[in-house]
Amino acid sequence: MKYGMDLIKWLVVISVIISLVFFRIKMDESLLNPSKANVASGSVQHSPYKYDRKQFECIRQALWHESRGEGAEGIKAVAGVIVNRVKSGIYPDDYCSVIHQPKQFSYVHELQSSGKPLSIDPKKSEVQTLKYIDDVSIQVLTGSFKNPFDKSVLWYHAKYVKPKWSKVKQKVATIGSHLFYKKQNA
Repeated sequence: MKYGMDLIKWLVVISVIISLVFFRIKMDESLLNPSKANVASGSVQHSPYKYDRKQFECIRQALWHESRGEGAEGIKAVAGVIVNRVKSGIYPDDYCSVIHQPKQFSYVHELQSSGKPLSIDPKKSEVQTLKYIDDVSIQVLTGSFKNPFDKSVLWYHAKYVKPKWSKVKQKVATIGSHLFYKKQNA
């Protein structure tokens, strides 16, 4: 009789584990199978966060094209400027609108001029960078992004260009091949 009770206990434990595993798979189905994600609403569930896929793609594209060769610090710095612009009240209040403003981000300007479609085509050596960019993009959208700058840092440019506006701004950082600015005396 003792062995019969032990067997029943084990069967109950196993059935509970199977139920929990099945329930967890059902909950994360959109992560395991992106075709089942809630695409119709334009949002994707990344447990436990929900974010707008269009905004994610805009941030992802900007970070990829503007900072992929800059390492983690440079990627976060460019993301910080984008976040600051969205929150500034001076620029549009969503990421795609900030990023696609005329002549604000060089890759957008170049692609608009050329008529080429936006794409991300990482080399094998860049796959980890793209994963990091995806993580930072999700952090931005979920509010967990730790901005390396205070809210006054709204501009940056590559070292190899000298925009006119940089003469009237205060340089606050050089990170990789980019210079970052805020208003004079801000």
